[in-house]
Amino acid sequence: MNTDNEHGFRSSLNTFGAVSVTVLAAVLLVLIFVRPEARMDPETSMVRVSNDTGVPVNNIILNNVPFGHLSDKQVSKYQPVTNAYPYAPLRLDVANKTFEWMPDDYYGEKPLGNGNFTYSIRRRETPVGPEFDAHIRNEFEH
Repeated sequence: MNTDNEHGFRSSLNTFGAVSVTVLAAVLLVLIFVRPEARMDPETSMVRVSNDTGVPVNNIILNNVPFGHLSDKQVSKYQPVTNAYPYAPLRLDVANKTFEWMPDDYYGEKPLGNGNFTYSIRRRETPVGPEFDAHIRNEFEH
């Protein structure tokens, strides 16, 4: 009788193992084909910068890409940026003073993807002086 029980137990283990491998393979296939963006290379966006600060700005670096100098209301040429988000890290000089702005994080944000986008650099006056930031401009704003 022990032999029949052992045989039944081994048969159950073999069945369990085969089912487990099949389920695991199915889950992996779903992950590979349902979420193709997880295995794709980051997309490159073509971005430019619009100086909407009211003052000339120098040494503009947005998303680690240099954009140089822009007079007020001037718009730069497009440049490729990988992993561009609606808000971008910004560094610039105004009147020989350097300003930096870094978004808190990109949690919940999706990259812009392929296409042409314009970042608006804006100035906001605060009690301690001006602050500058950069975000995607709604093309209907201007």
